[in-house]
Amino acid sequence: MKKWKSIPLLGSVVLFIICMIGIFYILKPDSTDDPLTEDDAVQLVKQLYGGKVLAVKAADDAFIIQNERKEGVYGITIDRETGSVREVEKLKEKKEKVHHKTKTEENKENPEKQDAGSEAEEKKSVRITQDDAVKIAQNYLPGTVDDVELEENEHGIYYIVEIENGEDEAEIQVHAITGEIISVTRDD
Repeated sequence: MKKWKSIPLLGSVVLFIICMIGIFYILKPDSTDDPLTEDDAVQLVKQLYGGKVLAVKAADDAFIIQNERKEGVYGITIDRETGSVREVEKLKEKKEKVHHKTKTEENKENPEKQDAGSEAEEKKSVRITQDDAVKIAQNYLPGTVDDVELEENEHGIYYIVEIENGEDEAEIQVHAITGEIISVTRDD
């Protein structure tokens, strides 16, 4: 008779152990949080900025990648843990033979741009192009680009890329210097 009383107790212990194992597997940390590899960092730079990778230097917590584009050579720092772009720095300007127009020549050709000094200064601080911002936004949400605008506020300069893909419509804010997605606003 004592044997029969211990069977429900034994069954309860086995059931408890099975439940604990199940909870462990459900709450187990995801193994996709591995640090970024050098190849992953290079692919990320190619995807975000295009161009040709010249060199890769591995630091303790980041990769520093030299990337050549038609505008010049850039140093791009990618965080190993998060995979985000920490810094984009123009290392070398490509030299092209360009005829520099005088202000008088420019004013004759484009009279509406006579007072465009502040806009030109704003454009100088932009590190990624409008096309780069579109690529970054479409990587986040593939679809058709409706509009792209360059905006500036007290926190910095950024692009707003409006994308529609049939199911979703969103405004994606892309930092114009780092290429990071700052925010995503979805329209319902």
